Amino acid sequence: MEEKIIRRLFRYLTSKNIPHTRFEKEIGLSNGYLNTQLKRNADLGESTIRKIIDNCLDLNPLWLIMGQEPMLKE
Repeated sequence: MEEKIIRRLFRYLTSKNIPHTRFEKEIGLSNGYLNTQLKRNADLGESTIRKIIDNCLDLNPLWLIMGQEPMLKE
């Protein structure tokens, strides 16, 4: 089973010691959105993925979306 984007996002946030609640607020998501998506093992929409990529400049978008390449840009 392929790892979902939401799980990779949480791996990224954990590696950067960024609480998901603070991250939600910083990128304009509703309180509890990410944790709810994680619990449901749900997909993230295009607008949410764009917000993540626009705000995490060191995050490799190919890793986030496909699980390929390293997590961080070189």
